[in-house]
Amino acid sequence: MKILFIRQYAPGFFSTFIDKDFDILREEHEVVRFDFRGFQDLPAMVKKVQWCDLTFSWFGKLHAFFAVLLSKLLDKKSIVVSGDDDVTNYIVAGKPYGLCAHPIKRYFAYFIFSHTDLAIAISEFGLQETIFNAKADPKRTMLIYHGFDHSTFKLLPGIIKQGNIVITVAHINEENYHRKGLKLFVDCANLMKDINFIIVGPSDLNTLNLLKNRAGSNVSFIGPQYGQNLIETLGKASVYVQASEWESFGCSVAEAMLCECVPVVSKRTGLPEVVGDAGYYLEYLSPQELADTIKTALVNPQVGKLARQRIIEHFPLEKRRKELLETTKSLMGGMKS
Repeated sequence: MKILFIRQYAPGFFSTFIDKDFDILREEHEVVRFDFRGFQDLPAMVKKVQWCDLTFSWFGKLHAFFAVLLSKLLDKKSIVVSGDDDVTNYIVAGKPYGLCAHPIKRYFAYFIFSHTDLAIAISEFGLQETIFNAKADPKRTMLIYHGFDHSTFKLLPGIIKQGNIVITVAHINEENYHRKGLKLFVDCANLMKDINFIIVGPSDLNTLNLLKNRAGSNVSFIGPQYGQNLIETLGKASVYVQASEWESFGCSVAEAMLCECVPVVSKRTGLPEVVGDAGYYLEYLSPQELADTIKTALVNPQVGKLARQRIIEHFPLEKRRKELLETTKSLMGGMKS
């Protein structure tokens, strides 16, 4: 089968979960990646859609709109994976958040998810958002959870947990200042001067400076980390914080849990599906509540092993691989590569 794997081009944005799906699909099919930058890429996209049997788009945004439209016009099948603000109608920092909260952009989401042959959500929360906010047909919408390689994300030999390190991973930008709780993370650090707080992730200068101006000397901004460097950093941390106002799933939480960090997360949106009973929850998202919950997590390091076991049992990479390949083949009527 020939698959055109389409994503929105975003310089400096590195998504391991998108790359995982690309690698899975090309195990059994001929797969070409297409990074959509804008309208100038439409002629090239038309040619690629003519070539393929199936378009596979990550996130229901402008690139997916054209992928689904061209697939319909050229009699091809299409799959769209939801999992971002593409299917969201929520309130973040007191303001409407998500494409489906926008009076015009919501119609692009409606078209994408009502016309694609299959919509795939990555959490039960995301499944409900895709159906109810983006008007996806429930009969053509399914859940396939993210999957994680527990043989890669683990405590590495020689890495020792340090009892005074709290970490979070996020792109430091204006949106995530509130959505992923970066402001809250820094404000909490000011209440816990004896604990080292680390933020991992790329940044835009304005938001980085805004956070640095709020932060004390116990907060470190170490930039983006990937692969073994990230695993080593997670391995040293005792507690992982995801104090998000909205989160479709929480891949960084799952990776930290595999590295035996005790998770402290907001009890909102998709995060409880990831953490289950293997972590601690925030109800109100206040600096003092976060500080008190981190203190509880720090004195219960054994929860880190429970957290790792939960991800191994509930979100194995092999399960996503199996379901993704079976679903793709089924959609195409058993067509082989």
